[in-house]
Amino acid sequence: MEILGRYYTIKAVSNLLVSKFQQHSPKSILDLGVGDGSLLKAAYNRWKDSQFYAVDVDSIVISKISSRLPFANFLHIDGLSPNFAQEINLKVGSIDIAVCNPPYRRLKNSQLMRSLLKEAELPRSTRLTRITSDVMFLAQNLKMLREGGELGIILPDSIFTGHEFFKLREDLLTNHKILGVIQLPDKVFAKTEARTHILLSIKNGISSSRIPLYQSNHYGELGKAIFVSKEESLYRMDYSFYSWKRNQEKTNSYLTLEELNVEIIRGSRSKKELQNMGIQYFHTSSFPDSLSSKAKLQKSVIKNAIIAEPGDILMARVGKRCIGRITMVDSGRQVISDCVYRIRSPKKYKEIIWRSLISVEGQRWLKAHAHGVCSQVISKKDLLSFEVEEDS
Repeated sequence: MEILGRYYTIKAVSNLLVSKFQQHSPKSILDLGVGDGSLLKAAYNRWKDSQFYAVDVDSIVISKISSRLPFANFLHIDGLSPNFAQEINLKVGSIDIAVCNPPYRRLKNSQLMRSLLKEAELPRSTRLTRITSDVMFLAQNLKMLREGGELGIILPDSIFTGHEFFKLREDLLTNHKILGVIQLPDKVFAKTEARTHILLSIKNGISSSRIPLYQSNHYGELGKAIFVSKEESLYRMDYSFYSWKRNQEKTNSYLTLEELNVEIIRGSRSKKELQNMGIQYFHTSSFPDSLSSKAKLQKSVIKNAIIAEPGDILMARVGKRCIGRITMVDSGRQVISDCVYRIRSPKKYKEIIWRSLISVEGQRWLKAHAHGVCSQVISKKDLLSFEVEEDS
């Protein structure tokens, strides 16, 4: 991963983001974390008479691009600095438009970060269990915008789909106006397969009762929007999920895995721990090639570990290319790694559940519900909502 967590924006995405702003003659435009200048250049091509402010923590980056962006005022400042407002020498709450493709890395929660979230009118987000740099850049941009100012920011998939960011989505929908969310194609950024989206919002506006979701191709072209309610948006905001959901037509009676009293538990030991123990274990690489094949396990039982037994359904929990790998244990008892779910159900439902999960529709369901930035994951909460036809 790039040391500062930066992945630069391609021209097609920059042009798309800038094209969606509603203002015709903004006076001031801020790019917090300017990188290679693609977003700011696209903004300049649309509004040549504006004042442009380019901020970056890397002086080498600034020296490289300043000659290519002579129209911009460059500021060598860390966007996450606790003294940012004083260092930037711009009035807080004065910017008309902000464009941003923030770095992505984990941060330690602190009182300064919680204060910034409150100042950006994201108070519920102070209770997030995980704080990342992109969330703080989102807050910093909102703080710098004037009331009614617009923000176009590229954020990772987990912000829009992860249960852990529910409070952030609630803040955005309650205290600001979400104009739309654009799902970008996978591999749109070099050297990463991270799934990302563009968030378009207005500071202190009121979100409409229906939020438009779009999907872009690599050329920055959008298809027809899907409109979802604010309640649905709290759950998740990704186009691919609702595209899948809109295509489902169910006429029979269904029960969820939770309603069927299914137990879902992940392995308790990591692959590395199990390797160091020198025992046989079941990992995401252990699944049979064919979905319809059952697994014959070698015997390996240790204390304080999760064991798979005949009749158990095993499913890959995490992994960009692992989502959808499923098998049923035919024989043997074996330890499973923490990348694998063990699914146990009443005997009469075992085959029904397995057949449903490996079906074409079941596989589509798993792909639609997977979320995450680089390594996709299926959450236990989502998996418990998987439906099985009652009369199967």
